[in-house]
Amino acid sequence: MNNLVVISGPSGSGKSTLVQKLLRDQPEIGFTVSHTTRPPRPGETDGKEYFFVSRQKFMEMIESDSFVEWAQVHRHLYGTAERELRQKSSSFELVILDLDVQGVKTLQRKLSGADYVFILPPSVEELRRRLQQRQTDDPSNINLRLKIALEEIRQFERYDYIILNDQLGDAYEALKAILVANRRKVPYNKDRIKKLFGIQ
Repeated sequence: MNNLVVISGPSGSGKSTLVQKLLRDQPEIGFTVSHTTRPPRPGETDGKEYFFVSRQKFMEMIESDSFVEWAQVHRHLYGTAERELRQKSSSFELVILDLDVQGVKTLQRKLSGADYVFILPPSVEELRRRLQQRQTDDPSNINLRLKIALEEIRQFERYDYIILNDQLGDAYEALKAILVANRRKVPYNKDRIKKLFGIQ
C-alpha cells in the first residue's frame, strides 16, 4: 500500500499533535480513524479522533476478523478496521495512520509498501513532564505510560524515519518532508509515468 504513511510514537511524544496539525493544514490527506474501548477525552468526538466502542463490540469485531491490526495499550483496546483503511486508501492520494508500536508490528506483517515514521520526545524527563502537563492521568498511570514508552522506544529500528520532537515547528517540517518524499516513490508514480510516456 504505497499511499500509506504510518505515524507512531510513545504516549507523550507529540504524534497526535503533529497529525492533527497536518490534517488541518492539508485536508487532501486522508486519516484512518481507529476503534478504541477507552472513553473519550475532553474535546474528542466519536468518528473523528476515534470510533469509541464497548469492549463487547470490539471483541465481536475481532471475532469477525474486521481489523487489519489491533492491540491492547494502557488497559484499553485499539484497532484499525480493514473497511476503514480500504475506504480511505481509495478516496485519498495519501493516507495517514496513527498507530502504537504493537499495531505497527502487526501491520508490517500484513502490508507492504507503507512508510513508517517514529516520533520521539527529546528525553525521558521531557516525556514525563508532558504526561504530567496533560492532567488526564493519575501518577500510577503516568508511571505505567513511561514504562511502556521506554519499551516502545527500543523498537525504533523497525521504522523508516525518526523525528525527534524537541521543537514542534521543526518536527512538523520534518514530517511534511517525509510526506513529500513518499509521494515521489517509484511505485506511487509508476502508472502515471507509464501513461505520460506511453510505456507498456
